[in-house]
Amino acid sequence: MRATDVLRSALMGIVEEMGLNWPAKAVIEPPRDPKHGDLAANIAMLLAREAHKNPRELAQIFVEKLPQRCADIEKVEVAGPGFCNVTFSQHFWRKTVCEVEAAGAAYGQSSVGQGRKTLVEYVSANPTGPLHVGHGRGAAVGDSLARLLRKAGFDVETEYYINDAGRQMRILGLSVWLRVKELAGRPVEWPEDYYRGSYIIDIAREMLAEDPDNKHLQRQLTRVYLAQISTVHAFCQTVLRQYAAEADLPADFRVADEQQAAALRAEALQDTLAELYAGLDANPDFAAMIDTLGYGRDDRRLLALAEESYGVMRCQVDPAAWTRRCLQAYDLPEDAEAEQTLWGAWFLQERTRVLENADALLRQAEDLCRREPKLEEKCTPVLEKNRAAIRNLLAETTWDGCMEKKIASFGAMRPPKDAEAVEQVLDSPAVADCVSRGEEVTLTVVGENEGQSMRLLAGLEGCAAGRKNTFCCAAQPEEVALAHEAGLSYGKYRAFLEAQALDPSLTPQEVQGMSMREIRELTEALAAGEEPVAQEGAQPGRHGGGGGNGKGNQGNGGGAGR
Repeated sequence: MRATDVLRSALMGIVEEMGLNWPAKAVIEPPRDPKHGDLAANIAMLLAREAHKNPRELAQIFVEKLPQRCADIEKVEVAGPGFCNVTFSQHFWRKTVCEVEAAGAAYGQSSVGQGRKTLVEYVSANPTGPLHVGHGRGAAVGDSLARLLRKAGFDVETEYYINDAGRQMRILGLSVWLRVKELAGRPVEWPEDYYRGSYIIDIAREMLAEDPDNKHLQRQLTRVYLAQISTVHAFCQTVLRQYAAEADLPADFRVADEQQAAALRAEALQDTLAELYAGLDANPDFAAMIDTLGYGRDDRRLLALAEESYGVMRCQVDPAAWTRRCLQAYDLPEDAEAEQTLWGAWFLQERTRVLENADALLRQAEDLCRREPKLEEKCTPVLEKNRAAIRNLLAETTWDGCMEKKIASFGAMRPPKDAEAVEQVLDSPAVADCVSRGEEVTLTVVGENEGQSMRLLAGLEGCAAGRKNTFCCAAQPEEVALAHEAGLSYGKYRAFLEAQALDPSLTPQEVQGMSMREIRELTEALAAGEEPVAQEGAQPGRHGGGGGNGKGNQGNGGGAGR
């Protein structure tokens, strides 16, 4: 854990220094082969497109800068398509061991769980069958998971459900009894749903071997067929039927099913409402509730709320105490502010969460716009205005203050016309740099409406006319989805399919790190029957790869992607 944090901190510093953004999919983990170091990071491959560099070239920059930022790193090297393999010094590990020993049981502890209740159920082995190694594994994994969650600050409860009652246990007992009879040479007819495994024979033999002349055992084996092994509901029904007279119940009573119970509740609710309506003048509270919850001459809304409230209440451990707590929540002084109520406090909390999320999204949008001068010029002022409006709303902590500012003034950005938007993308430094390096740019129209797609495609082709290495095409959403599932832009996916038609063993993963030019060269080599030359860092026996990759924009308009 400490080594991962140290390496991540050092890499973040380098990324920030280079003006790049830390990728959300960055992974730092031990390599499969310990010979390749203590940790491996894939950050260079994720940032290659943004940095406009080959992944291995970018990884080499990290390799050169990491020892300068972290003295504990003994060795770092580039591996494969652009992994950074890091080895820490022995001094670092000795310090880590000392820190672990000093912290004792508190090492690795955190408050990420924030006391949230968590239930972990594990093992729950079926007692009707023999235990096996999987149950032991489940016990070890479940217990370890519970301890890890507690270490992370969760309030953990564990449960081991022992299913030792009910119909299946009854069948188990009868199955053993039938095996005993069979071993004793008596005729046996096996029902279809009984257990016939060899372990049943072993149990029966053990029982007979322990005391073959045990009269009590023989008597119990005979009586087990009559044993009352059932669910709690069925057991209660049996007891009530046996003592119906003492419970003042008719002997022929029956247990209502779900539909019958619902009908009885509805009837009881109607009778209760009829009584309350009859005494309406003497019950102002009920009259106020009707005025609040009623709807014209129809009281169905009131009935539905009563049914829902009853359903929630009967699920509580102590329904009466739960009801009292609900009533206390509304027991407020007449001059209480709205934010002192449950719904008012919830609103303010939810408002803060939504506004903070919106501010974070706007901040990300600002960062993206600053990468393109035209976007920064047109969009940044509007985004800054909207962020200021959000901060103004967040400054209010009272209900009245929020209501006064509920209609905030937010600016809107005029969406560019199709041609204007495409021109902005094609004139961007990132795309211009790709084209200058001989890379291809593919503009893809994605949509199910063929007529609309063709009109948009014609507009794209007009924008791309005369531009070097710029191509246009149309695609169905399903085709683009397949490309993105493979981790490729649609343009690169089409080029991949062309190469795969010549070499079926080619996989999407092999071309993810390749540029369009390199994929075209690979296709040409395969078409000529030549063996592609693996580049430095490529896996032996596989197709080499180099430059960065990225996904094109997907939508019902035009998208540009490399």
